[in-house]
Amino acid sequence: MSPGTTKKLELDPVPLYYQLRERIRQDILSGKLQAGSRVSSERELCEAYGVSRITAVRALTDLVKEGLLCRNQGKGTFVADSTAGKSSTVAVLIPAKAELPYYDPQMLLSIEDEAHKAGYNVMFCNTSNDIHKVDSYLEKLLQEKIAGIVYVPVAIPSGYYEENIGRIIRLRSAGVEVVLCDRNFLNVPEDVVGFELDCVYSDDIRGSIELTQHLLDNGRKKIALICPPMDSNIKNRIVGYRKTLADNDIPYFSELVRFVESYDPQEIADVVDKLVKLPDRPDAIFATNDRIAVMAMNALAEKGISIPQEIAIAGYDNQEMGQYLDCPLTTVDRDRAEMGRVAMELLQERIAGTRTTPRHVAQPTKLIVRESCGSPSKKHKQAYIATPNKSQKGAKPMIT
Repeated sequence: MSPGTTKKLELDPVPLYYQLRERIRQDILSGKLQAGSRVSSERELCEAYGVSRITAVRALTDLVKEGLLCRNQGKGTFVADSTAGKSSTVAVLIPAKAELPYYDPQMLLSIEDEAHKAGYNVMFCNTSNDIHKVDSYLEKLLQEKIAGIVYVPVAIPSGYYEENIGRIIRLRSAGVEVVLCDRNFLNVPEDVVGFELDCVYSDDIRGSIELTQHLLDNGRKKIALICPPMDSNIKNRIVGYRKTLADNDIPYFSELVRFVESYDPQEIADVVDKLVKLPDRPDAIFATNDRIAVMAMNALAEKGISIPQEIAIAGYDNQEMGQYLDCPLTTVDRDRAEMGRVAMELLQERIAGTRTTPRHVAQPTKLIVRESCGSPSKKHKQAYIATPNKSQKGAKPMIT
């Protein structure tokens, strides 16, 4: 680290030792400071950054405790060899719950298969979509000096970004590589995250656009939207829905967009009841996942409302159950097996140190047309949907 190329730290609510610590950390993580290279002395840091000796000592001490730096008595402080004693185990944190299994086995099998090829053991940790359970797992994983983590953020009603980012920063501070899978934080301001993350996710804006447009093309003009608690994927599906309405000169009505806090069938039934009692009730319901779609179908059936003749139904995620319903469910498929494979590939690159530039991989979606939307099934015409082209530049993700 050459003091001549540095600049003074800014006056900021964030403590100076923290700013200095993160500056050095970024130089290490980016490869600017290589393993074995000497770090500026406390005196040099004080002169370069305009900080006190206490500040410099604390920043270096924190990094030594984390294992990023090591001290050689009489010679100075050096960047530690990140490969020394590195664990051969990686972890996958997924937010599955009994009432809504988050992943089909193919995604987890894909991660395990890719890890096995690279010589890693895999530890699967179900966070149950509970941030406190995430903390419990992190305590254990950090004690075991885990090599890396594929992390699917928990979806919580408030503090979604802050809570998840706080846990990711903790992992990164301990030298653990992290790849975000499915849900991500690409558009969160850099001063909130402090660094960019590798992530792999589905192009949900494009999937939502294709599905909404399909409903419109089938003569549906008042499309209701039912959403679970907010996360980046749900926000992007809302973006695609609203953009498609705007592109077709169809007004957006907020009363047609409903949120539920759980997967309680009665809560879904209450939402459906409110929708069908509107003076100008919807002629289609786009449920932003298949579980909600199935419960909405049950609620409509109990009211004697025919599907799709009176109200069309479409879901999202292509859960296996959808194709076996009496009225098979139109949905959007996200290739979770490929998502898992790519996530593990990104994590391997990070652990090996072969790449320092963040990669953001958007997986294409696939519209699957079945009878619930009022169209005949097109089992042999399920084309993958590409990332938006220049004519669709307005379809940029809100949170992708």
